[in-house]
Amino acid sequence: MAKQPMNRKHKFSFVNLLRSPQNPGVFRGWGEAMLRSETAFNGMPAEGSDALSAAEAAKESSELASAGAPTVVTDQPDYSPGEQVLITASGFQPGDTISFAIADDPSDPGDDGDADVYAPFSVTDGGIGDLDGEVNGTVVASWQVPSDDDGSGLGVPDALNATLNLTATGSSGAVATVTFTDSLPAAATSTSTTLSKR
Repeated sequence: MAKQPMNRKHKFSFVNLLRSPQNPGVFRGWGEAMLRSETAFNGMPAEGSDALSAAEAAKESSELASAGAPTVVTDQPDYSPGEQVLITASGFQPGDTISFAIADDPSDPGDDGDADVYAPFSVTDGGIGDLDGEVNGTVVASWQVPSDDDGSGLGVPDALNATLNLTATGSSGAVATVTFTDSLPAAATSTSTTLSKR
């Protein structure tokens, strides 16, 4: 008996399964979070995925966290020097104070060659600095990517072309981590040509 070709319309797709309206709740949130994680780890969106908005990332992080694991996500996998990173930490105890620690990955410190450790900061769930303003176990905060060398206003930006490790630690002891990168926009990295007079 000859094999029938697979009808593309019925082709199994893990991405479609995860996004299916018949796939409610935590598993759907977990699936979307995994798709986002794939984007964060390899810099390319997963097949069939769209970039998630900060609100979607916060909702999905919260759904995943409700399954018991604290999470931390950024609204993008890559930033340019000087850009704001929107951070969402979920699954922590309501009212927890979350300490954020950001550092260049020692194996990929960027163009300046220094594995910089940036000033840590803390935000209390529902307090000043929590951009969602609710006591709900989720803290939304922002951090600015360095735009110069050690705050001097000069030189190669500290994190340029680096992988950065972000750790969120709750006052209850829960910990979550994520990585993101800092690179120049494509237009800024293109080769320029100089024309000379003859």
